[in-house]
Amino acid sequence: MKKILLIIFLLMSGCATIPAPPNQAYPFRAGYLLNGAVKGNDISFDGALLIDSSSSGMIEIYGPTGITLYALSIREDSIDLLDTWGRSIKTMNLPCDDALSLIAGLPPKNAYLYKKTYKDTIKIRYLWGYVILDKNMRPKTLHMKLEKNPVDIDFLPTEKGVTLIVTYGHDKLSIDLSIKEGGRWA
Repeated sequence: MKKILLIIFLLMSGCATIPAPPNQAYPFRAGYLLNGAVKGNDISFDGALLIDSSSSGMIEIYGPTGITLYALSIREDSIDLLDTWGRSIKTMNLPCDDALSLIAGLPPKNAYLYKKTYKDTIKIRYLWGYVILDKNMRPKTLHMKLEKNPVDIDFLPTEKGVTLIVTYGHDKLSIDLSIKEGGRWA
C-alpha cells in the first residue's frame, strides 16, 4: 500500500511551460477519501493534504481512530514517507519539482516536448507520457509509462472538489478530494 501511494504522487509530476491564470491556488487544503483495490485487496482510508506551493506539501493518511498513521512530505524533487512519529521510512525522488501543481488544478511550469490543441483540450507530451488540460487549463488526464504498467489518472471536478481515478495495471483507486481552501477546481 505504501508503494502505491508513493507511485500515485510520483505520477503527478508532469512538466509543461503552459501559463496559468494567476489566482489564489496556494495554499491548497483538502480532505480526501481513498477507495479501491490494490493487488486484489480492497482498501479504504481517509486523510488530509496541504500544498504550500507547486513544489512543497504534506499528505496525511489517517487510521481508523483519526490518528495520522503515515505522512508524505513533498519538497521540491523528493517525497519522504514518514511514520506516526515523523521518522522517515522511505525517500523517493521526483523527476519534476512542481509535481503538486496538478493536484491543485494548475498546469506544471517546466519544459515539455510538444503540445497539441484539440477542440476543448490541450495535450502536452513528455518523455515519460502526457498530460491533457481542459479549456480552463486544468488537468484532465495524466498518462505515465512505467517499467511494468502505465499509470493513468483522470481528474474529475465535482461540486465539492475533484475526484482522481488512478489506474495502474489491474489496480484501481478513487481519491475524492473535498477542497477546503485554494486550488483551481471551482
